[in-house]
Amino acid sequence: MGVKGPQRASAPQYFSDPGLDALYQMMLVLAEEVAVLRERVDAALAVQQEGEMATRERVDARDLGDAYDPVRKDFVQRLLEPLEDLAERESKA
Repeated sequence: MGVKGPQRASAPQYFSDPGLDALYQMMLVLAEEVAVLRERVDAALAVQQEGEMATRERVDARDLGDAYDPVRKDFVQRLLEPLEDLAERESKA
């Protein structure tokens, strides 16, 4: 007799087309990668502007701080705007 673990909850469906949901999930993963890369580039530029060589260690250690929050917020807003429009159209369908 096998022991069964907890059942995995079904993934939420946001759009009427499951393919669109999969595309949405893929886009979120890619957007996360882009956000990380953008922040690392900005950290590397900040290190260089301080007159140091932008090594991996210096870039990893560079905290852009709260002053970078508006940049993050703007990126997220621009990213989500088309999805919000799509979700609104889907909810009316």
